[in-house]
Amino acid sequence: MEMVMGAVEYLPDDYLSKPFNKDMLRSRLEKVIVRKDDLHSIIKLLKQERFEEAVALCDDKIAGSPRNLTELLKLKAEILMRSARYAEAGAIFESVLAKRDAPWAMLGLGKVRFCTQEYAEAKETFQKIIDANKTHMEAYDWLAKTAVELGDRKQAVEILAKATEISPKSIVRQMELGNLALKEQDFGIAAKAFKKAVHVGCNSIYQTPSNYTKLAKIVGKTSGKEALTFLTKLRSDYGRDDEANLHAAIAESLVLKELGRDNEAHKAYAEANALYEKREDGVPNDVAMEMANACLVNGDKERGLVMLQSLV
Repeated sequence: MEMVMGAVEYLPDDYLSKPFNKDMLRSRLEKVIVRKDDLHSIIKLLKQERFEEAVALCDDKIAGSPRNLTELLKLKAEILMRSARYAEAGAIFESVLAKRDAPWAMLGLGKVRFCTQEYAEAKETFQKIIDANKTHMEAYDWLAKTAVELGDRKQAVEILAKATEISPKSIVRQMELGNLALKEQDFGIAAKAFKKAVHVGCNSIYQTPSNYTKLAKIVGKTSGKEALTFLTKLRSDYGRDDEANLHAAIAESLVLKELGRDNEAHKAYAEANALYEKREDGVPNDVAMEMANACLVNGDKERGLVMLQSLV
């Protein structure tokens, strides 16, 4: 089930269950190609953010009462959402729902309500989807976002924790859960989420060095040795990547300082400083904040204050 959910979450065009043969594969591919080819011109305009032209082309095709009407309606609604034409997108979702029960239209309607700040109505809509289908994972994500907007981060953590039990291989959701749990100071859930993100995220485009350093900071509260193990793994997984080594060096300086290993902490801090100055393209704000913190912890108060002032 984990493998199936992990695959389906990334929205493949279709999937085959074993056993299958080459003829079945060819047939399924040909159907997908035909379907995609008909939508190619619209998708091209969408990627170019030529929304008006894309909507007009959708309308032209819809007027012909095509066999792929549902796909065209979904695509048109997506374009309208992307261009913030929420009322028009909502009208499509409501017209579909007036004829039949369509989870994608219900989800779209919930998104419209979220984007127009009708959070109570959005919450009700997303919950309704989940009540009907416990494995509709995107509904969990939007329900959690809605809970945050309603000021209930604790509930958002509970929602995402439930979602990760059902589908644990979503790296992005594990990261979101970890970050939310950190804000709520629920370090147990945060550690579990970041551990899963690091494990599942190996070789993924969604993996980031901050997953390792956040995990190290959390486990470092109880085990400095374990924290250093995760930072060693960060260096190993990313090799000579300067950004990853900067993350690692900053975190190591803080963990080692906490362990009372001042000489090693100073060495890691010096490495972090060198890597920080080497980054001509700058660093993300959260990394700059961590670097400023490392400056202060390592006694370089003036440099730390300058960094904080720059961030402000």
